[in-house]
Amino acid sequence: MSYRFTVRIDLGEVSDVTGADGTTGRVTPVTGGSCSGQLTGRVLPAGANWSRRIGGTARLDARHLIDSDTHGIIEVRTSGCYRLDEQELEGAETPDGLERPGRYFRVTSEFDSADENLAWLTENLFIGRAESIEGGIAIHYFSVG
Repeated sequence: MSYRFTVRIDLGEVSDVTGADGTTGRVTPVTGGSCSGQLTGRVLPAGANWSRRIGGTARLDARHLIDSDTHGIIEVRTSGCYRLDEQELEGAETPDGLERPGRYFRVTSEFDSADENLAWLTENLFIGRAESIEGGIAIHYFSVG
């Protein structure tokens, strides 16, 4: 695997949701952000992170848009999981509902863009390691192969 780029995603206020099956989840709007590394640009204030708690793990389903420095718009679809810590399992509130030091949080993302300069995004498989940052999360992406 090779490191390619990092996406910093700024997140808004968390909304708690409960499914018909009784599982709990959270919806967090994407409010902006930036990209550095091989991909540079800005995360647009569009999209959201949806997470659903299943036992000691939370599943993530997220979508957002990136405006690259080449002015190509990139649609990003992300899925992944993170492990809940003891405080969360006992029902305590957490500041961001996502990543804290030592937590397992991994994702895979699909990127789609009509910009030919960004074809490499659609031609590779990417795995990301996420971490908490002030006001959101950062995902460090690695290409496989």
